[in-house]
Amino acid sequence: LLAPVRRFILEANEIHSQAYTHLTGLYPRLAHETEVRRITTQSAARMVFSDNPTNAELYATHMALMGDGLRYLGDKGFHRITSNFRVRSKRELAVIDECTKWVRESSVVFDTKGYGNKAKGPMKEFIEKVRILIDRSRNLRKKRVQKKGVSVEPEPTDVTWTEADQKFIDFAIARLKSYGLQRTPIEGLLPYILRQTRRYEDKTLDGSCAYDFLTEIGAFTPWENFVLHQENQKLPGYNVCRQADEDEKRIVAIGDIAFEDLSLKDSLKGIRKDWGYMRVFCVDDATAEEIDDGISVEKVSDTETWIHVHIANPTAFLKPDHWISKIAEERATTKYFDPHVFRMLPKSISDSLGVSSGAPVMTFSTKIDNNGEILDIKIQPGTVHNVQKITYNQLGKILNLASVPLRSFHLGKLPPPPPEPEAPLAPGDLEALQHLHKCSHALIKRRVRNGMISLRNVYHSYHLSPEITKYSSSSNLRSPYPQLFRGFPSMRLDVETEPQMLGKNDFVAEFMILANTAIAQYATKHNIPLPFRSLIYNPERTEIIKYFKEIIIPTRNEFGVAEKGVMDDLNVYMKVGFAQLLPRAAPHIMLGLPQGYTKATSPLRRYSDMLAHWNLQSHLLNTPLPFTEHKLSPLLATLDLRERMANFGQSETRRFWATTVIKGLLDAGQQKQFPQEMTLTVLEPKVWPSESVGFVQELALVGKVAFADKKSAGGLKAGDKVGVRLVGARPGDRTVLFESEG
Repeated sequence: LLAPVRRFILEANEIHSQAYTHLTGLYPRLAHETEVRRITTQSAARMVFSDNPTNAELYATHMALMGDGLRYLGDKGFHRITSNFRVRSKRELAVIDECTKWVRESSVVFDTKGYGNKAKGPMKEFIEKVRILIDRSRNLRKKRVQKKGVSVEPEPTDVTWTEADQKFIDFAIARLKSYGLQRTPIEGLLPYILRQTRRYEDKTLDGSCAYDFLTEIGAFTPWENFVLHQENQKLPGYNVCRQADEDEKRIVAIGDIAFEDLSLKDSLKGIRKDWGYMRVFCVDDATAEEIDDGISVEKVSDTETWIHVHIANPTAFLKPDHWISKIAEERATTKYFDPHVFRMLPKSISDSLGVSSGAPVMTFSTKIDNNGEILDIKIQPGTVHNVQKITYNQLGKILNLASVPLRSFHLGKLPPPPPEPEAPLAPGDLEALQHLHKCSHALIKRRVRNGMISLRNVYHSYHLSPEITKYSSSSNLRSPYPQLFRGFPSMRLDVETEPQMLGKNDFVAEFMILANTAIAQYATKHNIPLPFRSLIYNPERTEIIKYFKEIIIPTRNEFGVAEKGVMDDLNVYMKVGFAQLLPRAAPHIMLGLPQGYTKATSPLRRYSDMLAHWNLQSHLLNTPLPFTEHKLSPLLATLDLRERMANFGQSETRRFWATTVIKGLLDAGQQKQFPQEMTLTVLEPKVWPSESVGFVQELALVGKVAFADKKSAGGLKAGDKVGVRLVGARPGDRTVLFESEG
């Protein structure tokens, strides 16, 4: 078995040795002066070898790129899918080289512990400056702002960054950005700088410590979400992607132009159905800005009901080749990195074309019976007029939907939210909403009959002071002065004490699933390629499939909740099948949708939904489809990765704010706010002394647990329960730390 592998590696090593000069010469050809670029292993191999490199040539190229972590950074978590490497800019590499030279010049006079008082030149001046800043920053954070309703304010400083200082700061930022698969010299050299400050003697001098350093010297705000600065998110305004910045300039340029003056024509105007006085309920958060769906109900008889899901219709005005559509394709989705929102479409378009009175919509209508079975499907462009907006909280009160109790952790004092008024219901609204609620239960039960499994678990949410948006590092990334602050923004972390079953949010979600299911069935019937979302069993894991079918599925209740919690069997859920984005329908086993599933109910904030609308529109107009299966397939592969990356960033943002609240409370001596006894469900057991990863129910988050010795960590496996106590939090790498009680 191993002989072919050995021969392959020997062949690849020989190719690597012979082509060494050409492989090392790739960087000058690939790198941009100021911007991070990307290259795949396949593209790099074609530049060195031929248009059709052999597997051994590909592996030789992979070894060359992976072995040079200073110039190329593999995407952690996604590299097996993409074979992507980030190519460091020439400017950043020059900064790293120069700082490396300065640090090495000073390191020769350090003692064996890494301390010394003879740092030379620029490094000496920088160290003296940042020591003062760190001490002042820590002192200021403990002080309160003497203004009513204000928890944080800028503190002036007479310190100015020199060009050399800024290079050391960039050096530390490069360490923080090195979220790759390889180690680089930065990891080994930055600790010399941190240690020389004598301010981090009790900390591991890693990336998380680099984050603390950057916030304490005023290079970042003390609450900076560094996820915003990662190149893989390509956010405008953070000097990480020139194209994203240029796109944003074009978007901003039309910000003051009224929608009517944008010269966008409604391509579906001639076939729109006027929905007249039919009531349309738009249910969303009170702060929601992109309103892209509404629901109507039409009771046909005691046993049959039409559910009409009205969706915003920007694609009727934007063609696929319009420059705004091209920006939407690049962005892939609206990104919610609280408190910032990075819209996929310009605000003027999403505001004007959201579901509201007089708005154009694409309506997906489904006739169902009392068991939730689909009887008929219609798709038609339309215009709605009688629109009623309702918040989730208002819906909960109307339908008497109980919310689960919350455990709240307060850092500072947030102002109370304004009282929410009662929803202005018209005659018949209550009866309509109650009937919709009954229909939603029938729809869930239908999916359960088809194999659906509820992935319910406890969740956390957070509330942030508006001051966080006011003082943003993105507006002053290259400030010549440190940014210090007195106080710290107020925040609150809310944690569900138990999973929410069939709550107010499920009401809308179930009708969106219904609409997307109906679209999938309609498209399959009429041979229309769409971005179908599939999750099928992995045929190679027969033991997992058997466990799933014989242990998990039979224990579900009528709403799909299994006896064992999701976290208890997460290793099974993670291995059961493949999630894919495909141009043809395939089953989605988790959702209980054997005939297929797509997403077309959020075209204001998801580009794949726009793709679905364009093809459906062309079908209704009897014109050629803009996206054939041949054209759609490669596009979906790219889009899938962009969506995953955005979801990863949003998930990391949630972890960041939860970690920030916890660290703030621990630093303030508020340990007593947290439960003294907590339970961690092991997700990823590690070999001692490495920390294992697990989910802590009482805080509704993933953390790391350390064990006192090898014996107490022995035999640990996924699904085990461990008693833990909270000991720390690191916002720099979004990690909450626990120790085993055992």
